[in-house]
Amino acid sequence: MGSCKHKCKLRCSEAKKPHCMKDCHHCCKKCHCVPSGKSGNTDECPCYRNEKNKRGEPRCP
Repeated sequence: MGSCKHKCKLRCSEAKKPHCMKDCHHCCKKCHCVPSGKSGNTDECPCYRNEKNKRGEPRCP
């Protein structure tokens, strides 16, 4: 299945969000999954999709 590091590196490879890797690692460790691809596909991992930051915005890239 691969590690969080490998999955997040792919997920954040084209991200403009400055904390993409930090947020992705948090979400991967909590949810035990990262959606495939560089964006979208969040239906593959509902926990990842539903994780919110303090402002109620999506946390996971």
